[in-house]
Amino acid sequence: HNYKRLYTLVNQLLDFRKVDSGVLEFAYRKYNLKELVRKTYTVFELSIKQKNLKIDTSGIADNFEITTDEESFIKIMSNLISNAIKYAKKTISISAERQNNNLVITVTDDGPGIEENEKKKIFEAFYQIKRNNDSQTPGIGIGLHIANTVAQMMNGSITVDNRKDGVKGVCFTVTLPVVEIEEKEENNTAVNEDSKDENPEIIKDEKIEDNAEEAASKKKVVIIDDNPDILDFLDKVLSSKYFIITAGSGEEGLALLESNKPDIVVSDVMMEGIDGFEVCKRIKSNINISHIPVILLTAKTDTESKVEGLEAGADAYIEKPFAASHLIAQIDNLLKK
Repeated sequence: HNYKRLYTLVNQLLDFRKVDSGVLEFAYRKYNLKELVRKTYTVFELSIKQKNLKIDTSGIADNFEITTDEESFIKIMSNLISNAIKYAKKTISISAERQNNNLVITVTDDGPGIEENEKKKIFEAFYQIKRNNDSQTPGIGIGLHIANTVAQMMNGSITVDNRKDGVKGVCFTVTLPVVEIEEKEENNTAVNEDSKDENPEIIKDEKIEDNAEEAASKKKVVIIDDNPDILDFLDKVLSSKYFIITAGSGEEGLALLESNKPDIVVSDVMMEGIDGFEVCKRIKSNINISHIPVILLTAKTDTESKVEGLEAGADAYIEKPFAASHLIAQIDNLLKK
């Protein structure tokens, strides 16, 4: 189960990179909508069984056909269904209809509903709804962002609102233009024109010659974080520019430092066992590695934590969520010193 979750998260992070770079390939074909929706939610069968949920697709006609790009459609729907599974109590309903030249799909849950001020924020990358009683393992807040961005690249949109039928819960509405298969080219590439300006934080993949010489010339960065998806994300974002070594705990990170002698360390603060403050203290008090700059990443925004980080000897302190460009600028800045 953990392996599956990690696999899903890694794929989600790769999707995030692809989607936010502003380029997606679309190959439109005809599909039976009900079958496509069923194919999407069977991936979550275990979670659905564990929570004893019912997926109701009676709002989709059996013979409802759509023309779409399968991969992109599944990206949208799987993220909406995954979100609904988190909050639903008994039932998730999925329905569809044609309105003028649009395909309109709704994904409705019977969970706690949504606050007015969160309706726009939930589509932002890395935003997480605050729930006091949420026993779910938190995600990293990119699923709805991916779904919304893909929908926009398909000239559609996603909106969210509380249910209007008197029952508590949330209703996501996906609106996509009806595509006539005769009009399409077999392979369309959607380019988000604004992507260059809007997403300076996402590093484009550079074609890097896979040779030892080039790897050796890159500065070595050790990243320490006990959250595998954040670790993977940082690796993906930074590896085109630096040689990355990752560690899944403070203990593992400290063990790596002696043998690898990196140029810089990036560590999360909140970790089980040895936390980021302790990692930093041990680096700065060890004469062999005390010269290595340390950047601490944290969701803690209070002044006390910042003071603790600086007292531990941190060279920089970055609050989550952060733009990758901010982290890269800090790394470059400390490497120049």
